[in-house]
Amino acid sequence: MAYLGNFKTFGIAILILAAGLVLANSASAGDVRAQIDEINVKWVKAFKDKDFALIEALYMPDGILLPPNTSPIEDHRAIASVWKSWSEIPNVEIAFGANRVVAASSGDMAYDYGWYTFAFDTDRGRSEDKGKYVVVWKKVNDAWKVAAHIFSSNLPAPVIKANTAESCVADNKTGVAANGECLVIKTYGESAQRTSLVVFIHGDGYRPVPADYGPSDYMYWLARNYGTKGVVAVGLIRPGYFDSKGNHSTGNSHRAWDNYQSDVIETVAAAVKALKHHYKADNVILAGHSGGSAISGVIIGMYPDLVDAVVLGACPCNVPEWRTLRRGYNNWPLSLSPHDFIGKIDKGTKVFAITGGYDGNTEPVIARDYVASLKRIGIDATYIEVPSAGHNRIEQTSEYKSAISRLLEDRP
Repeated sequence: MAYLGNFKTFGIAILILAAGLVLANSASAGDVRAQIDEINVKWVKAFKDKDFALIEALYMPDGILLPPNTSPIEDHRAIASVWKSWSEIPNVEIAFGANRVVAASSGDMAYDYGWYTFAFDTDRGRSEDKGKYVVVWKKVNDAWKVAAHIFSSNLPAPVIKANTAESCVADNKTGVAANGECLVIKTYGESAQRTSLVVFIHGDGYRPVPADYGPSDYMYWLARNYGTKGVVAVGLIRPGYFDSKGNHSTGNSHRAWDNYQSDVIETVAAAVKALKHHYKADNVILAGHSGGSAISGVIIGMYPDLVDAVVLGACPCNVPEWRTLRRGYNNWPLSLSPHDFIGKIDKGTKVFAITGGYDGNTEPVIARDYVASLKRIGIDATYIEVPSAGHNRIEQTSEYKSAISRLLEDRP
């Protein structure tokens, strides 16, 4: 896991140990070492057994986890949810143990520094990360609890080939300048006297290790099917993501956690606005998948004059509900959610929401309820459930493609 974490809380805890306390005698230090070693063994087993109640109990209620490349996670329930999300990675195996345990003479604080391995399957085979960690422990009612926990990889950070806003070739074919960032795009078709602009926006592509992040240009092929004279079809790479050729959009993806923050929404909306202006489009359609659908759903509410229609594939249209269904509570508090912007959507906007009947990620009830709310205020919204489809590749279904074709044919 090659990232930088937030060391502030961890640093304070270590300073307390180092500056205000002295080491316990060797006997008591040995006792603490044995106790923490035993806890670590139980911790690894709890993860393997998916016993997240036990993992939650290991942390103090106000404990903090400092995972790499994202904001700190506070509260033992939120931290247990993170461990649960890791358990859902294909064939994941985690191991860790202490190299050294340092205890305070007061007997109520300690820290251990150790190693970890984190292995799992990817589309390109087995991946393994190796790194180190530090855990700050506090004794509460004779039981050791985790007060702060940080880890980082021993592997080199991936080399990122990135554009910069200053060097962005804002030709609106391969790149578009937006909100101070440069977003990679792939453009098909050409403008005409009347032009429809269709912008395809990919999903989140979650991976726990940045070195295993893959390209996010799978919507390019779909855009290619629609580009023609009078229809400009654009595959857009969200901030912080990249395509198969290694072209990176600048900006923060928030990919590890809380993906749909306001800066992402504003940047994607600015890109759509720039493309609309450049191609003089009088009809704008957003076609999203998963996280791309969430972003599209927020944009039509935040910028009601920008977009005429959306196709939302596998949409987490109510982010708090989605996160609760996935993790037990809303662990993405900074993300904007389409359902919060329903009342701000222009009444002339058309919405198609398409979800697979076997989608265990963005469950059908989320998009179905979203569409029902839109209909109640007079918005032309259609919910389509594809019985045999799951979460991935919903954009390849005939229902998804037909929705785009219908919106192009029925343009004002």
